[in-house]
Amino acid sequence: MQIGTFDAKIISKLGTWNVRTLCEGGKLTQLLHEFDNYNLDILGVSEMHWTGSGKIVSDGKSVLYSGHEEHHIHGVGLVLSKKASCALLGWKPVNDRIITARFQSRHAKTSLIQVYAPTEDSDDDQKHTFYGLLQDTIDEIPTHDVKLLISDFNAQITDDRCGLENIIGPHSSGRQTNDNAMAFSTVGRQSLSRSGRWIRPLSRMILNSVTAQTEKTKTTTTSLCCGEARMTIRRCTALKEQDARWVEHFKETLNQPTPANTYDFGATPPPPDLVVNLDLITIEETKVPIRTLKANKAPGLDEIAPEMLKHSGDTIANTLTVLFNKCWQDQSVPSDWRKGVIVKLPKKANTADCNNWRGITLLSVPGKVFCSVLLRHLQQAVDKILQEELAGFRAGRSCSKQIYTLRNIIEQCIEFQQPLLINFIDFKKAFDSNLYISSSCCVRTDDGYTDFFNIETGVKQGCILSPILFLLTVDYVMKKVMMSSVTGIPWTNGSHLTDLDFADHIALLANTKPALQFMTTCLEGEVEKVGLCINTDKTKVMRVNLQDIDEFTYLGSIVSNNDGGSEADVR
Repeated sequence: MQIGTFDAKIISKLGTWNVRTLCEGGKLTQLLHEFDNYNLDILGVSEMHWTGSGKIVSDGKSVLYSGHEEHHIHGVGLVLSKKASCALLGWKPVNDRIITARFQSRHAKTSLIQVYAPTEDSDDDQKHTFYGLLQDTIDEIPTHDVKLLISDFNAQITDDRCGLENIIGPHSSGRQTNDNAMAFSTVGRQSLSRSGRWIRPLSRMILNSVTAQTEKTKTTTTSLCCGEARMTIRRCTALKEQDARWVEHFKETLNQPTPANTYDFGATPPPPDLVVNLDLITIEETKVPIRTLKANKAPGLDEIAPEMLKHSGDTIANTLTVLFNKCWQDQSVPSDWRKGVIVKLPKKANTADCNNWRGITLLSVPGKVFCSVLLRHLQQAVDKILQEELAGFRAGRSCSKQIYTLRNIIEQCIEFQQPLLINFIDFKKAFDSNLYISSSCCVRTDDGYTDFFNIETGVKQGCILSPILFLLTVDYVMKKVMMSSVTGIPWTNGSHLTDLDFADHIALLANTKPALQFMTTCLEGEVEKVGLCINTDKTKVMRVNLQDIDEFTYLGSIVSNNDGGSEADVR
């Protein structure tokens, strides 16, 4: 039980609303949405038009209701927040016009009554019955409880306050209905006051505005103005410096220096041409990647969201097909497709260091669709030239299958008592190749976007073609390594298996340490030519069927790898 829902030290928001009906679909959802918008704790509801009485829980809020047994008329209810629900002691559906609830509070319990009074046109017997039942309901509330009456009395209040000063305020519509006598009789006996009439509504707004402005008004001096101006200038300067630092950081990260020793492709024979489908793009080819777009993904610089393409039907597919074919024939794409927006996300606690942030590049969604179409044209042709050991982003070569293959190799080496060494290679730099024409990025910061800077190296983060472009690079490098080294482990039909590769995760295989070292040295030399660098901190070696010992008896004396001393011999 939560104590203090109605506490003088805690602000609790109450309201009442004549909703006309909640029988139509979506009305309850709309009511709960507005309940959250106003940050209410309790909302009294009139004219729900639900039959019977009960309690339902929806979206974390409780709804208590009391309606007519048979007909969808009248009906009252209470919507309670989670905090109010915890403090609820009990509730009572009196009839289709009255509902009560009792809550725990710090000093005294609070009883709340929500009513919906008969209209002016109702017969007098119905009105007398209602107000009599309301009076009985109030009388049943324990004497020491705090009483709250929230209602739709269907009555207008006169501006004649004579004898009713403790009940109504000085501002009203000036017109009185006949229901007021019975309403005031009930309210007056309980020493309750009617809220909302003590200050004219427009006057309340003016008063609040004047009060707020008065609190903010300070004696303005020349020194204060100058001080505020200097602070503003400092803030502007600091923001510009921060933007410049982000540009500098990502420019250094995404642009690696050209390696001193690179491949001389002019001196090597060109590879055979790929058999690629060069036909014009069809509308069906455009529809396939559009259907697979994921919703709720951030758009690129052009602000075209995936949902805009998915729900535009054949119209957008036809338009994009015409554009794609023009790009295909002209070998050029719109400038927006070449631009990316870098969104920075913290990855470590110390956010003052730019290196502790990860940059995510947002690209144009139509540009991604175009790349998906190109990938389908290239995929089969490229897959035929890649080596068998290379997996990742290839059909039928999943991560789980690659793991199974490596585990099977280890199990067979253990079974046949064969030594095995595995060097798990990790790279720490993007490779140096200018694959995109006029590619550029900007950084999205707290105050907007920075200036654009050119991207000279590597594949574009977030581009659908990036994986296959990287696979082609890794495949070329590994073939060069294997030409220099025919080691590895014995495999089927007298062949040797030298490596298992999954994208940029490379595992070199050997039976001896010198062979593994030779392969690693060859790999290091080749990857440097494309701007890659082996991360020595994360590159690890695993030994299978090779025992590591901490000490050995050599010529009758114990030699230790700790300090090489003779303490064991002395003992």
